[in-house]
Amino acid sequence: MSKRRLIDGIGCIMIAVAALLLSFHPQVQMTARLTSLASTYSVIGGLALIRYFYYNSPRYREFYKEKLEYEEIEQQDERTLRLLEKSRGYTYQFGQELIAAAIFGSVILEAFGMIEKSDTIAAVLGGFLIVQIIAEQVIFRYLSKKY
Repeated sequence: MSKRRLIDGIGCIMIAVAALLLSFHPQVQMTARLTSLASTYSVIGGLALIRYFYYNSPRYREFYKEKLEYEEIEQQDERTLRLLEKSRGYTYQFGQELIAAAIFGSVILEAFGMIEKSDTIAAVLGGFLIVQIIAEQVIFRYLSKKY
């Protein structure tokens, strides 16, 4: 297993410790959120560390190599690649529709007086939507020329 898993696990544990220490500070108002963040990151980091040491033990090295080979073969499967391409397309489309709905929702909430100055929110989301559409066209043209 790569050292990246070990570094990720240690990083998560460090974030958990920092959040836990911040939650004990008397002037911090969000102790519940920081405690839940600390517990979440400690579990994620602990599992990453356990996984790293488990698969690096001598008796499981061969098993892990076989598992990686199987995953690589599975990723190269043409049907899987086609399904991944379709799912990415649907996800991208859903993201664009969600951004458009968020713009529309922020304008409606401002009209009802529930939030103030939704212009900034709408402008940022609109800019993100435009950048996403432009990026789609640029990447498509680049891939069309390349292949």
